[in-house]
Amino acid sequence: MNLLNFFRKKRELPNWFLVLGVVFSFLGLINAAYLSYEHLSYKFNNSHHMEICFFDDFAVIDCNLVTTSEYSVMLGVPLAVWGVVYYLLIFIFFILLVNYGYLKRIVILLLLFSLFGFLFSFWLLFVQLYLLHAMCSFCIFSLFMSIGLFILDIVLFFTKKEFKQDLLGI
Repeated sequence: MNLLNFFRKKRELPNWFLVLGVVFSFLGLINAAYLSYEHLSYKFNNSHHMEICFFDDFAVIDCNLVTTSEYSVMLGVPLAVWGVVYYLLIFIFFILLVNYGYLKRIVILLLLFSLFGFLFSFWLLFVQLYLLHAMCSFCIFSLFMSIGLFILDIVLFFTKKEFKQDLLGI
């Protein structure tokens, strides 16, 4: 069976698939909440040094540089706080799907939010690799959660024919 035939067949997803979305978003939420706590503690208490990285022994890993750089804040708000909002919304959307089944608007919102998170995560990866020349293990974890959520949301979207018709006109 080729990939195109997989998406053409109408199928229902098992509950574990939706629960996986809950787990990924919850892990992302915990990760972002921890980074938010560290960022805000550092900002408001200058004596607190951010020792948040578990892999500082590697030459390229420098969480302190990444999380305190000029790129770690957007519109005056730390990116980690934006991450909390993002993962919390995704978490709520998946909880709604687990409890109430397929809600068209929620699935479309999930797809749009996860697409944004996916693309933004790759922008941040570019910033880490090419502008800062340092990486943060927590940020890479968030990247993997964003990739996982985006893949889940694509599969979720393409399991219902009416979703494709509404958004893509096919």
